[in-house]
Amino acid sequence: MRFCRLLFFALFLKVANSDVTSKTNYDQLNDDPLRQGMSMQDIKNKMIKICTLLKLQSPQVCDGVITINLPTILYIIDSKPNLTADTICGVLLESPFCPLNNNEFNWTVNIDDGPPKYIKPEESNETINILQITDIHYDPNYEPYGNAYCNEPTCCRKGQNDTNTSGKVAGYWGDYHYCDSPWHSVLDVLDHVIAEHQNISYVYFTGDVIDHGIWETSIEININHFCRWQLYQPRDPDGQLQWLADMLLQAEMDREYVHILAHLPPGNTDCQTTWKREYVKIVNRFAHIIRAQFNGHTHKDELQLIYGSDDNSKISNVAWNGGSVTTYQNVNPNYKFYTIDSKNYEVKDFENWIYNLTLANINSDQRPLWYKSYSFKEEYELSDLTYDSLQAWLFKLLNDEKLLNRYYRNYFKQAEPSLTKECDAKCMRVFICDVIVNLGDHKIKCDN
Repeated sequence: MRFCRLLFFALFLKVANSDVTSKTNYDQLNDDPLRQGMSMQDIKNKMIKICTLLKLQSPQVCDGVITINLPTILYIIDSKPNLTADTICGVLLESPFCPLNNNEFNWTVNIDDGPPKYIKPEESNETINILQITDIHYDPNYEPYGNAYCNEPTCCRKGQNDTNTSGKVAGYWGDYHYCDSPWHSVLDVLDHVIAEHQNISYVYFTGDVIDHGIWETSIEININHFCRWQLYQPRDPDGQLQWLADMLLQAEMDREYVHILAHLPPGNTDCQTTWKREYVKIVNRFAHIIRAQFNGHTHKDELQLIYGSDDNSKISNVAWNGGSVTTYQNVNPNYKFYTIDSKNYEVKDFENWIYNLTLANINSDQRPLWYKSYSFKEEYELSDLTYDSLQAWLFKLLNDEKLLNRYYRNYFKQAEPSLTKECDAKCMRVFICDVIVNLGDHKIKCDN
């Protein structure tokens, strides 16, 4: 996604500096290249040339990404004449070197400020089971034994350079490189789940069906989670967070418990800072009824602990990441199977199920050998998954190198390509910091 952000940034700056502003009507700009400023075709040609010359991507990818997204960018530029390069940089790149200082993007959500109405959490001797599947990333163009090293955002696809015969070919069941899921691998996950788990109460699917072929994606990309329309409509797009705050308030009044399903984890770098801040504020206000959150997106086996204060002394909520069915990139496929209290909907434990992609591809004429890689309580020697236990687990990671190494292996779902990279205890500490989510400078504090 770094390539996409840089390319969007370059596109916006190029267009913003080419007199394509409110001086021209979008339709006239498209139809009349003789008007003041550059025509859309001129801009497209120049940007494709720049993208290709800088070797940001292959000519095919540069052409596809720019062709798909340029109309959106022109519309935003034409409709927002006061849009500045600083704002564009702040939204798309958002870093200490490129801060977002435009107050229009510093919005807030109206969150009920009344005291929480607590519900006495009654435990039950009965449980329900929830299956979480996420990030399938099905690629209809996947080609077993095709080119796994194509120098494009997604490889292993039909017609993508010559089929590679140098030992770097795409595996039958998937590939550790920049490759998504063939259809038979998607079906295999579902077949295994049906055969292995007879008592599923609910299925939680947390997003990402399409492949990473961003240069061939249709206009529907605008309703995907990477929404560049924030430059056009920055304030709580479509009232999403306000809706969440209102629904949680109603649930509190009705004395109901809640699970939140979302694609992006709240602490992920793809979350815009203001959005993350308001989301965490909502979670902290209604933490007493939010029994768990379930996310995807990162393709990693991880969790995030959300804190209600800046000093990281008290956990407010937990977000469990489902990992991914896709092996993109350098991970094994997985799904999770949760045991949930039937009355208060607390997560009692979960199992992580995976298979070794290397072994599956060696024995490609057989179905992959799925196995339970661990139960969270057993793996980390926990009596329960209460916030106190998870807080103790987090601090134990800091001092127990063996435990940290175990978390590191599970993070990549035991995939050899990731685990062969050298990473000492200091390196692994980064993964501990990624667990922590709050409203303060937790990354800086954790690193120090």
